[in-house]
Parts: sequence; C-alpha cells; structure tokens
Amino acid sequence: MDIGALCGYDAEDGTFVESETQVVCDNWASACMNGIPMVGFMCEAPWDAPTAVHEVYEQDGYSLYMFCDDARDYEDFNVDDFCAEDSDFADICVNGYPDFVKVCDTEFPPGTFDGSNYEQICELDVEDVCAEVPELCGEDGSISSDLCGVYPEMCD
Repeated sequence: MDIGALCGYDAEDGTFVESETQVVCDNWASACMNGIPMVGFMCEAPWDAPTAVHEVYEQDGYSLYMFCDDARDYEDFNVDDFCAEDSDFADICVNGYPDFVKVCDTEFPPGTFDGSNYEQICELDVEDVCAEVPELCGEDGSISSDLCGVYPEMCD
C-alpha cells in the first residue's frame, strides 16, 4: 500500500491530505498505533468496531468483515495433499490437480482452498473464456476439467 495512504501526505498545493485510514483511527483509537490501523487487532474482533468504522468500509459496497477476510494470512493450499490418493478429495482431482468443473459443483468445508485461487474460476464467464482462449474449452462450450493438461507449464 502507498505510504501516503497510510500516513497522509502534502499535496502539490501545500495542503496536508489526511490518510485514507485516518477515519478508522479517529473512531477506533485503540485499533491504531502511531496513526496507523493495526489490522491484526481490528480483525480479531471486527464486531467490536464502532459503527463509524463499519460505515467507512461500507461506502463502496465493501465491509470490514470482507476486509478482514481479504487480509488474513492463509497457509498455502497444498495441491499434493488435496489430491493424494488417501485424501477425502482425491475424486475431485484430474492428473494430480483439482478438476475445476468439480470444484465449482462441489461444496467444500470452509477454508479448503484458503491460500489458492481455485474457487475464482467458478466466477468466470465461461462464454467469455471460451471466446478468448478456445483451447481451454471443449466442443460443448464448457471449460476443460483438465486445465493442467492443456497448460502443464502453468501447473507448477
């Protein structure tokens, strides 16, 4: 993040521009140190944040809860463990990698894909993907279940 966004800065005309996070510190002083919000503190109990802090995040259709989810430190998703023969999810895999079609059609325990972007493929517009990268799609217009078979160099 830009240091000016955290600490404020002097504009070209000489006026001081408050940090974008100043409103958080103004309304929840215990969540800040030296005028900078402590994300770990804030996200340990976001429900304790004053209403004004929640409103700051909600102005753009976001929320403090979403911010905390985005800011979490995830352990890296381990594809080898996920697709191991003795894994609960071995039947979801193709050639050692999750089958993206099955990932989108299966309900997983919360946090299963933390630290990965596997579930993001479920948000793709399949028609747009197939138009832009036709080699990823079958004749029926669906995305291949074996993306790593199509692009093995991208599956390291």
